Amino acid sequence: MTPRLSELAALGIECQPFGGSTFLVRSLPQVPGAVPTAPADTRTLLIEAAEDVEDWRDQVAIALACRSAVRRGQLLSAAEQQTLLTELREVNAPAVCPHGSPLLVRLSRDWLVHAFAW
Repeated sequence: MTPRLSELAALGIECQPFGGSTFLVRSLPQVPGAVPTAPADTRTLLIEAAEDVEDWRDQVAIALACRSAVRRGQLLSAAEQQTLLTELREVNAPAVCPHGSPLLVRLSRDWLVHAFAW
């Protein structure tokens, strides 16, 4: 993981060697509105960063993005909702999150008629 320290720092994850294969985490990126990172989540994030795979940066970026995601039941103001929809229009694949969960669901008139027996 040592060669990746500068790349991790560019993502906002500052670590320093602490002996052997142990690293001291000095800082994590702060994302407005994100759920605070639990120690277990930090460990999982850094294990992904240490993986010997080409897409490790993508995996870390996905994990960081999930920390800032809107959670089920989380209340948003009208302005926050509008901002979210505006930003969603600007992404390449807005229909699913990085893990494949749907972000948008289209409910047709036929579905509504069937569901509510209109």
